[in-house]
Amino acid sequence: MRIIRTLNQNIIAVSVFITFSMVAMPGFADQNSIVKQGLQISDDTVTQFDQLASGEQLVLTDRNGIIQFAGRTFNLSGFSGIVGFASEIAYVVTITGTAETEGKSAKSGQMVMIPPFGGNVAVERFDAARLRDAWDEGIKISAAKAYAALDDLVKKQSRGLFLGRLGRTTFNVTASGRASQELAKRSIVGGATVTNIRFSSKESSDGIEQHIVNDFINALMRGDAQSVAEIMDPMPFGNSDLRSGGDEARLLLAQSLIGERNWKTIIGNAEAKRDQNIDDLWVIRGPVSRTYIKLRRTTDFAFVSTIRTGS
Repeated sequence: MRIIRTLNQNIIAVSVFITFSMVAMPGFADQNSIVKQGLQISDDTVTQFDQLASGEQLVLTDRNGIIQFAGRTFNLSGFSGIVGFASEIAYVVTITGTAETEGKSAKSGQMVMIPPFGGNVAVERFDAARLRDAWDEGIKISAAKAYAALDDLVKKQSRGLFLGRLGRTTFNVTASGRASQELAKRSIVGGATVTNIRFSSKESSDGIEQHIVNDFINALMRGDAQSVAEIMDPMPFGNSDLRSGGDEARLLLAQSLIGERNWKTIIGNAEAKRDQNIDDLWVIRGPVSRTYIKLRRTTDFAFVSTIRTGS
């Protein structure tokens, strides 16, 4: 089994087929909607699929057994394909073999689409030709067997297109709007920490916010500025798009916040609990003082808007 990690912060689009019965089916979009891929790195030791950020993908070859991805348990059999995230969806693309989860199975030419926050998964057909055209030379060489199988799949689908059984659409699974909108949204909710929370499991809203606060304070205590920054409220840094310096400014503030106090001493092993009177306020009664964390809820996530210590 080989895993090729694609470090891609840009757009690898997934479009949709339509069958003769007018059922929508996803695939990878044409070159006009693809921004050049980033560096591909082969790494046989990668197992933490949920550490991927939006726009990053793993190409797996000859994989069998259980994996955990996007908060779901997948059983792979003879699987070669791709797992990855966009800002609005996670996906498992099956080139060969099968990928099964929650009673649904994606066979060759199909993909599993996974919405955030525990939504129901769906299985659709992807456009193999557009996926093939998105692969650069490095991936073609590193995953030659999978690429050959993908090329065979293109030929099979071509017959369906010729006979009118399949039709291409412009729907793109990995970018619900324009590419610029997808990239802007990735700057807000596309980091690995936020992605992992959004696709972690079928938690209740209370459980999700507990998860957010716990990840935030744990990142503070271990000095993980990147994770702290991702969970911090983006509003002061650009709100809906942090690509013009807002991301860097938020990271600098996160580094400053980490250096302000000895958070391990202040928080210790204390558990964060929701305030009984203020719904979006969480309180940590640590050994030294209390820490107050306030959240700002959006349709996509609940960010930490303020943190303070005191009695």
